[in-house]
Amino acid sequence: MPENIKIKTEDFKKNADGSWTLVRNTDLEAGIGVIRLTSGMTFKKGMTILGFDVAEILDQVSSTSNK
Repeated sequence: MPENIKIKTEDFKKNADGSWTLVRNTDLEAGIGVIRLTSGMTFKKGMTILGFDVAEILDQVSSTSNK
């Protein structure tokens, strides 16, 4: 995961297909600034926003926090 990313996994739910759906509005803080994400957005691996694969980042953060 890029070191300059801050994202809260509790703002998302993981779906059976491995994608993540945002359950409330949140901000993804990155070195380039803040990216506003709105409730209901769903992210699949390989789908990027400004070069960030949100699903991949969430998978990495959730696996680290579950250890």
